[in-house]
Amino acid sequence: MRRNVGVPDQPKNATIYGVVAIVLVGAYVTVRETSWVSNGQFHTNMELVATTLALFVGVMALTRYYSQKHKSILIIGAGFIGAASLDGYHVLVTLPFFSPYLPSDLSDLVPWSWIASRQFLAIMMCLCWVASTRSAQRATMEPEADLQTDERLVYFFTLALTLACFVFFILAPLPHAY
Repeated sequence: MRRNVGVPDQPKNATIYGVVAIVLVGAYVTVRETSWVSNGQFHTNMELVATTLALFVGVMALTRYYSQKHKSILIIGAGFIGAASLDGYHVLVTLPFFSPYLPSDLSDLVPWSWIASRQFLAIMMCLCWVASTRSAQRATMEPEADLQTDERLVYFFTLALTLACFVFFILAPLPHAY
């Protein structure tokens, strides 16, 4: 029997997904009643890991984009780079050194700056979906002529939205998050 290369084995994947779901539910049930509390340094270290991971995913996605030129990968890669920048900003504002220079209290700024990178990445993924559906509708256009404009537009939009988030959190006094 000949097996198709590159075609995932669906029953095997379903089993793996089921096992992962059961392990995650079991882990939740096990740790939900713990009274563990971390400190600010642990939070900063975890956010630094999240920043590094988002940066790594973004660089890997852009590397794939430049080897295969798929617009969705460009948008996702730029989204992860922007999310890494916003996570890096969140790391900086959680440091005690910067708190006197910010217009909001640390207890108000931390939740708002934490959600910014997640919201940014969600917006970029929605834009990726919109771009992929529009690209499918405009399949008759020349992809080479359209590619350069879209690439610059994606980078410009990512940079502008990331900078707007930075400026907002630096200048605006934020309300209580909770």
